[in-house]
Amino acid sequence: MPARKRVKDLYELVMDFLKKCSDDHVGAFGAMSAFFILLSIFPFMIFLLTLTRYIPFSKDDIIVILTRMISFEEGSLIKSIVNEIYHKTGTTVSAISIIAALWSSSRGVYSIVIGLNSVYDIDENRNYFVIRLFSLVYTLLFALMISVMLVMWVFGNSLYRYVCWKFPFVIPILGYFMHQRILFSLVFLTLLFMIIYKWIPNRTSSFRGQFPGALIATLGWVAVSVGCSIYMDNFTNFSYIYGSMAGIMILLLWLYFCMSMVFYGAEVNYFLENKDNYHLLIRTLRPNWRRQQRAQTERMRQKSKSERADRKNNKNNNKNDSKNDKEVQMEEDDNSKEKNRKL
Repeated sequence: MPARKRVKDLYELVMDFLKKCSDDHVGAFGAMSAFFILLSIFPFMIFLLTLTRYIPFSKDDIIVILTRMISFEEGSLIKSIVNEIYHKTGTTVSAISIIAALWSSSRGVYSIVIGLNSVYDIDENRNYFVIRLFSLVYTLLFALMISVMLVMWVFGNSLYRYVCWKFPFVIPILGYFMHQRILFSLVFLTLLFMIIYKWIPNRTSSFRGQFPGALIATLGWVAVSVGCSIYMDNFTNFSYIYGSMAGIMILLLWLYFCMSMVFYGAEVNYFLENKDNYHLLIRTLRPNWRRQQRAQTERMRQKSKSERADRKNNKNNNKNDSKNDKEVQMEEDDNSKEKNRKL
């Protein structure tokens, strides 16, 4: 395939992909998901902070961690929420608060369900309450993800020192794990996105087929997070425009771009599920792909033909051997009969 033709085909593929994203309103669904997730953050924080009452960390440790994680000036609000939760007593009140917080925070996941169904051109026919319960389960999954990420990045060093002090024999294994935290985080996020693309939309698909979009979404999240971090470290004029709301606006923009990457990853999976698009992309990126495929098919055919010929030869050899054995046996029988007659 000529280079100009390959460039033209690749350009048409990219334009078709962007047109599909525009027709599916990926940006609008990203903004909607970011908005509802932002609304769900505080109920979700209440849920997580309620769980912190049962982990071996003090109230002051939780306040310090949260104030370091959240860049905008809401330290007093965080302190009041944490103090309120730690001073609350009563299992019934805690259970009701957890259920209410989870139900409110599941609205963010529900918006992702609507967006992914639109990307895959699927009509939602499941019961509303079933979907909300479904979203509730995935909210718990997101809670697990955040907890794992917190353990790996926030509590990782302290936990590593404590475990090494208690169990010195695990130092080599944990040391390797701590040095590979970035790799494990990427693998964990990729698996999470594969689960989202597999089970959240109202459709059936293979788990392995969700890998390309999940990888794109993971790399997009990392790129957006690194970009926001670099921007906040080097550009301060953002706070001049929004003042004390700068942190919230940066958080909202970060959520918008991250959620858009989730939907772009779903678009990649949907695009590659079309075999015509997949083969055209492969032929464009690897011009000798068809020739190599034909050569591989020919090699496999020759190998199969050779194996059949070997089996046939072995069968004929076995027949000849058995025939020779019979002739030898008959000759021995004749000789023995001749000897008996002479005697």
